[in-house]
Amino acid sequence: MIRILVICTSGHGAGSGVTRHIMNYMALIAKNPDFKIFIGKNNADYQPNIDKFKEMGCQIADFPERFSRPLAYMRAIYRFIKNNKIDMIHVHGSSGTMCMEFLPALLGGTKERIAQSHTTGNQYPIIDRLLRPLFHKLVTKRLACGEDAGKYMYGKRPFTIIHNGINCNEFQYNDNNRTVIRKELHIDNNKVLGHIGLLRPEKNHKFLLIVFKELISIDPTWKLMLFGKGDLESEIKEQVESLELTDKVLFMGIKDNVGDYLSAMDIFVFPSLHEGLPFVVLEAQANGLRCILSDTITKQVNLTGNVDFLPLDVSADEWAGYILEKYDDDLSSRLKSSKKAIDDIIGKHYDMNHKAQILSKIYNF
Repeated sequence: MIRILVICTSGHGAGSGVTRHIMNYMALIAKNPDFKIFIGKNNADYQPNIDKFKEMGCQIADFPERFSRPLAYMRAIYRFIKNNKIDMIHVHGSSGTMCMEFLPALLGGTKERIAQSHTTGNQYPIIDRLLRPLFHKLVTKRLACGEDAGKYMYGKRPFTIIHNGINCNEFQYNDNNRTVIRKELHIDNNKVLGHIGLLRPEKNHKFLLIVFKELISIDPTWKLMLFGKGDLESEIKEQVESLELTDKVLFMGIKDNVGDYLSAMDIFVFPSLHEGLPFVVLEAQANGLRCILSDTITKQVNLTGNVDFLPLDVSADEWAGYILEKYDDDLSSRLKSSKKAIDDIIGKHYDMNHKAQILSKIYNF
C-alpha cells in the first residue's frame, strides 16, 4: 500500500476551487485499496470540507497554521511523515513556498515529492523568487492544471498536465432547476449574471461590480449572483452598498449543488487577475452558458467555443456592452447547447474519470 500525504497550501477554505479539485479526484482515488490517503488540514479549514474527505475514506493529518506558525508547521509535517512512513507527498500550490512541505518531507524520508501548480500568480513574489531554486531541487514530479500554470511554476522544466476534470452530468442544464431557483429567489423575470469564486483579490470582484453597475445603467432588469466566501466579503458588501446595488446583487455563499444554480443564470462572467485553468468555467460551459472571461486566463479553458475573452484594461462599459451583446433570451436551445458542450468536454478528456486514472498512474510510482 502506498501512503500519500496531500496538502493544499491555501487551505481547504469554504468555496476553495483547489479543494473542490482535490475532492473530485479523491472521491475516486481514495477507494483504491493500493492507496492510503492523508489530507493535511489546520484549524482555519472549513470543517464541512474536512468531513467530506473523511466520508471518502481519507484520513486527516492535523498541522499548525501554515503562515502564522511556519516552523511549527514544518516540524509537524516532519514528525507526521516519520511516524506514518509516508511514501509520497502531493502539494497543491502556486509558489516556491511549497518548500515548507517538501523540505521536511525530504528530511523525513519521503522519496516522491509532487508539486501541482494551479495558477499563474501568487501573493508572495519576493519569497517565491528566493525559494524557487531550492523548490526545484526538492521536487521529484511536476504537475500542472494547464500549460500556462506549468510554465509559470516550472519554467522550461518538464511537467505533466492534469487538467481540472469535472463530473459533466452534474452540470447539465435543467429547466426545472432554473424555474424553481429563480422563483425562490424572486428573479423570475430578471436576466441573471453569475460568478463563482472565493472572495479574494485575484477574483477581481471590485471590477466585476463596476461592470455590473454599468450594465444595469443600460438595462436595470439584470441581477448578479455571487457565490463564495472569503477575506474580502465585508469589503465587497460595502462596495455593493456604495454603488447602490444592494437590491441587485445576491450573495449566495457556498452551495453544494452549484450545478443547479448555473441553470438559473443567463451569462457567466469571470474577470480574474490570474488563474490556472479554472474548472468552474468548465462547469459553466457544461451547463450551456456563454462565459465571458478576462484575457489573463488561459485560452485552453475554451473547450466548447462558448467562451469569450476580454482585456481588463478596457473600460467597464465595454464589458457591459459585450455582456448585452452576448445575452440570448431564447432558452429553447440551452439544453441542446449543454449536451453538446458536455460531449466536447468528454471528447477532450476533461471528464473526472479519465483524469483520475492519470493521477492513479502517477501515484503508482
